[in-house]
This record gives sequence, structure tokens and C-alpha cells, in this order.
Amino acid sequence: MEDPKADEVPEPDTAAFIEFKSHEQAISALRQVGFAGADKTPSFTPDELTEAVNNLITKEGIVLMDMTTALPDTAHGAYQALTIAGFNAAAACKKDKNAAFIVMRTQANTPSFLFGIHWSEAQAFGKEVADTRIRSSPAPAAFVVFRERQVLIPAAMCAVDVSIAARMVAYKITKNADFFCCSICRTPFISYEKTGENIAEIAVNTDGRMFLRSCV
Repeated sequence: MEDPKADEVPEPDTAAFIEFKSHEQAISALRQVGFAGADKTPSFTPDELTEAVNNLITKEGIVLMDMTTALPDTAHGAYQALTIAGFNAAAACKKDKNAAFIVMRTQANTPSFLFGIHWSEAQAFGKEVADTRIRSSPAPAAFVVFRERQVLIPAAMCAVDVSIAARMVAYKITKNADFFCCSICRTPFISYEKTGENIAEIAVNTDGRMFLRSCV
């Protein structure tokens, strides 16, 4: 497996951060930007999620690697850090087509993660469009890079346990609906509408099988 640091990538601007005295102050600022769910993060660790996803996708020949430590665990918002992590991951994916990378949002790195999302959206679409997009969507829970794709994992992952979250991420990486669909009707739990991505209500039984509530 190639080292994700092997390729040359842009260096972050050492001044590219927003200073806050505490995480609480940073979360307040993020809410003003439009991230209503900035205080909600997954209850599991990046290591736990990465291991659970790899247990699912190993048969696909894909390996997921955790790059969460690329974001600083501080109240300061290092808003270029997520973009730099994405460049590193994309460079590594060009060398190894079966490598995938994830950066998960944690309580400690939320300022850098979400200000990074806001900054990249503003760079791509302009500030007004970025603000509208951010206010109309829940704060994402993770960022995944696989081959030519860069995917945001929805905030719904914050409300589920690691096994369900792993299936959601496995589906996003592989596009194989079998990882995240109803065990009865085989309908994927994620659908795409004009308003964006929609995740259906899910029921889970004691052996871990998942169902659409309408099927149950």
C-alpha cells in the first residue's frame, strides 16, 4: 500500500485558521454559519468505524484507511486542513485504486472539519451559495475519498451505532446497495431527491439485520 504522503501536495497556509478560546465558542460560531448540528458527533471512534468498514469491504478488495489525525484536535478552525487531507488522499488513490481514505468528524476536530467544509464550498460555489447549501443540510459526519470520488457521509451517522454507520460508509464507497438496504424488499435506505440525499427510517432486529419501517 502506497504511503499517502508520497506525492507532493499543497502545503497548508500556517495562518489559515480561525482562533477561538474554546470548543464551545467555535460551535457557537459554526451554528451562526449554518451548521445547526455542529455539536452532534458519532459516539464511536474513527478506529472503530474504520475496522468495522474494513470487515465489510474486504471481499471487495478495498482497504479503508483513517486520516482523521490530519485535522487538529483544537478549538481553532484550521479551515484548509480538510482540503489538504483530501489532496493527500486523492494523490494516494491515483497510486492504489483499491485504497480509500476517511476523515471522521469528532468533538475535538469539529472546528477544523466544519470550517473546512464551509471554506471548500465557498471556494467552489461562492460564499452566498455555500451559505445556502450549508443551512439546508445537516452537518456531515465524515469525508471519504475513493478513486476519483470525494464523498460526504451524512450527519445521520451521528445517531446510529458503529455497525450501521459502517454499512452506510461501505455503501458510499462501493455503491453496492447490498451493504445498506432493507433485508425484505432490498430497497436501498438512501435515495436521492431534488432537495438532496434522503435516508429512510430504519428498523434493526437483534441479529443486526436492517429493514425499512414500512416493511416491518
